[in-house]
Amino acid sequence: RVRGIELEARGNVTRELEIIGAFSKFDPKVTKSNDGFVGNYLPNTALQQAALWTKYTFYDGPVAGLGIGGGVRYVGQSYGDSANTILIPDYVLFDATVSFDFKYLRPDLKGWSAQINATNLTNKYYVASCLTGLPYCGLGSARTVLGTVKYAWN
Repeated sequence: RVRGIELEARGNVTRELEIIGAFSKFDPKVTKSNDGFVGNYLPNTALQQAALWTKYTFYDGPVAGLGIGGGVRYVGQSYGDSANTILIPDYVLFDATVSFDFKYLRPDLKGWSAQINATNLTNKYYVASCLTGLPYCGLGSARTVLGTVKYAWN
């Protein structure tokens, strides 16, 4: 059974500046077990998580259409097995994005945009999860950079 609270707030401070914040705190407990794990934490379920993201988009001036954003993610500790003998430590990751809306370059390019997202900017080495019953834990994703170009018909 997982009980807890999840909160998210999002909004624009100004037309250009968007902020998103999120927090969750869980109490993931085993309530029934054939193996004697009642009262233990569920494996691979972070006890706390938090995130803060901000993005600034230019709508006027020489760089109109450019968006720059960044954020931080915190994932609290969890347990990697039902007996709660493997503790997965908490970790913090940093992400960033750069985007461009081509309609600000030329009106006939309305609908076209491009974006580059980078996750785990510091290339942090961390354990993401473990397999119950096996002495195996999986590492989290390394730094990843992904570029996209898209067209929207709206």
